[in-house]
Amino acid sequence: MTKRRVLMIYDKFPPFNVSGSARVFEFARHLPETGFEPIVLSSPVPEGHARDDTILARLPAEVEVVRAAPWLGPGKDRLARALNRGRHRRRTTSGVSDPSINPRRVFQPSSWAWRSTGIPMWLLEWHLDWAPPALWQAIKNERLRSVDLVWVSAPHVRNLLVGDVLSRLLLKPLVVDLRDPWTYGSLWLPRGKWVAACETARARQILSAAARVVVTSPLTEAEMAKRFPKARFVTITNGFTEDDQPAPLRDFEEGVCLFRYVGLLNERRTPDTLLAGLALACKDPALRALVRLEFVGTMAGHERKIEQHGLSDVVSSRGPVAHRESLRLIRGSDVNVVLQTISEGQDVIAGKTYEYLAAKKPVLAVVAEGGGDAWLLRRAGCARIAPFDNPERIAEAIVACVRDFENGATRADDGALAAFERKALTRKLAALFDEVLDEAG
Repeated sequence: MTKRRVLMIYDKFPPFNVSGSARVFEFARHLPETGFEPIVLSSPVPEGHARDDTILARLPAEVEVVRAAPWLGPGKDRLARALNRGRHRRRTTSGVSDPSINPRRVFQPSSWAWRSTGIPMWLLEWHLDWAPPALWQAIKNERLRSVDLVWVSAPHVRNLLVGDVLSRLLLKPLVVDLRDPWTYGSLWLPRGKWVAACETARARQILSAAARVVVTSPLTEAEMAKRFPKARFVTITNGFTEDDQPAPLRDFEEGVCLFRYVGLLNERRTPDTLLAGLALACKDPALRALVRLEFVGTMAGHERKIEQHGLSDVVSSRGPVAHRESLRLIRGSDVNVVLQTISEGQDVIAGKTYEYLAAKKPVLAVVAEGGGDAWLLRRAGCARIAPFDNPERIAEAIVACVRDFENGATRADDGALAAFERKALTRKLAALFDEVLDEAG
């Protein structure tokens, strides 16, 4: 049987080592097994960006990856550094210390460069840098033109722009994959009402024109359907890869119940209520002797709160680790902690939650009880769920997790997890492609 070809558009396809790349990579990896031949349009990894060159070795030979280099390339980083050097001089002469400014933030929607000059620097990052060369690559490359369907993953918004334009030029149906909500939620940061109105209008146009819009949570599907009633939404969640689970890494004393949080903390995702709940639970000396909590990843200055809560003997911080090691640490825990204290966009499901499920260990979920993470973990049946703003409930959940550990800790149900394995999710995506192509004739 002749395989039908799908153009997959995502600017940060591996060897980029970013959170969103796993979903796109695993779809591309498994689609050939379903009768589709993917050809990926992406960009090269810039110097200094996180990358993992071992990932592509797992990609089947049938999958072709075409890279369109950004116009500005390294020049964009040089511009950002020059602007930041000027800012650094102004800050230091005024007596304010320089907080190691990230050059890339110059191009973010809320950047100081925009606020100071009124110039929307993000246009270079979102549209003018990669979108034109990506479109040109697709127009001049015959293999990119000879596809049956266009699939695009976002964020980034520029990916959606490229996908929409190519779908119209090639007269092929478009399937949009939204890993996060568009026009609301924690990643929706428009600069002013005019920008928000323009972005919402563009979202309405692209999503309504798409044959299908795939989202990663049924709660997101319901919310997006209210905002964009003309779009046709369907949920295909994120997931885990069963055949890529490394050996566990524990490196803690035996006999204690080891809780681990693996992920980033920042000014919005904070450990405050988790530590407050743990401090309440540890008022019982016997339980305190049984509990250890380790943070793995950047704590963004929250380390001092461990001592403030009197938990220095119970809580530790490992710092950032490579992705592969993070999977080993997750598998070596007794209880993995999902922590989501960002109040906006609670309908989404953290990608890390699926990695926790793959470890088949109990989970302590400090999340919104009506949010996407709680929905997923209830289906898996392996979690103690506590509201992210209630230390007393968190303490109760910690105590329950320790009791489960003493009694032979519960684990996720294999039957419930099967639906979230990447191969199963890819089959669902392929069935959707078949449906769209049948409709297109």
